Amino acid sequence: MEKSPKYEAVSSEILSVKEKEIIERHFNGERKLSSDYVNAITELHAQCYPENGDVQFEKMIPLESYGEYLKNNYPASYQQYAMHLSNPETVAMMDEIISTFNSDLERIKKEKDARAVKDFLRVAIDLVLNKK
Repeated sequence: MEKSPKYEAVSSEILSVKEKEIIERHFNGERKLSSDYVNAITELHAQCYPENGDVQFEKMIPLESYGEYLKNNYPASYQQYAMHLSNPETVAMMDEIISTFNSDLERIKKEKDARAVKDFLRVAIDLVLNKK
């Protein structure tokens, strides 16, 4: 797996061996992104596939990029190590998918375009779980 050179200098003293093992589990199965990133889009998934069948467009908000999600949810040492393990090309692809979705979000909400949301979710989740 290609490592991001930006994070090569992560000090082994920042994280314990146990902490590194926990983070590395998010990359099982040759994943190129942390599987934890699925959590960044699960709320959108719940809004698009609610139990009552009514898509909640009005509650949809822009999604965080991969790096933003890690930065906003984890200590710097975790973020740095996860980025070190992440494939830079896959991170860029995910960020592009997120940016495109966020740019189109107002139209999606206005037109109540559930198909666009479902298509996005399929592509984004597949990319995180390395099903592509």
